[in-house]
Amino acid sequence: MEYYDLGELVEGIFIKRLNRFAALVEMAGKAEEVHVANSGRMTELLPAGVRVWLKEGKGVKRKTKYDLLLVEYKGRRVCLNAHLANDFLQQWLESKCLAELAMYDEWKREYKWENSRFDFLLAKGEEKLLLEVKSVNYLLGDYAVFPDAPTQRGSRHLLELKEWQSRGLGKSAVCFIVMGHDAKKFRTNAVTDPQFAQNLAQVYKDGVAVLVYKCYIKENKVYFDGEIAF
Repeated sequence: MEYYDLGELVEGIFIKRLNRFAALVEMAGKAEEVHVANSGRMTELLPAGVRVWLKEGKGVKRKTKYDLLLVEYKGRRVCLNAHLANDFLQQWLESKCLAELAMYDEWKREYKWENSRFDFLLAKGEEKLLLEVKSVNYLLGDYAVFPDAPTQRGSRHLLELKEWQSRGLGKSAVCFIVMGHDAKKFRTNAVTDPQFAQNLAQVYKDGVAVLVYKCYIKENKVYFDGEIAF
């Protein structure tokens, strides 16, 4: 079975969140500030004392040496780096394990249209699909839930996907990737962000595809773990 390799990881113990993009982690008996590539609240995932895994970051202008990558939650490893959802999806596109997207044999990442940048533009000849990817790591019971914090940008993207389709430029879709949870169902978080929930329901009714996939993480390897019906 194909997998996405996260590379060499270092184990630590979570201490506390310093702000949206920084946290304090105990590594080898020493407290170290690390980068958090996720603006979500993640309160239930990051209580003090939980096991986490980190990866040494790249870039000469970094303020921290490590990125917070995985956390142990209910016996599974959950990925906290929201940007990796796009990498996972590309690996699944390459391996042709996504039935709904298997027809597309070309793609561009970070595709700019109008005033926004979308995660993927997929193509098969003249057929095109504009795709936005959302990372999901909030679990309530059996439900993967998105978002766990208000996202005006997310709502704007949904309306732009609808606009792309209405102009006859091609198909469009939003793809939610559950980042390690064994979720059985998916729903929006209408309490935290009622506008996003309302927009998703409307654009889905208007023909924008909604895809939900999940992954399973074993040690430092990420495997495709199936689809969740929307």
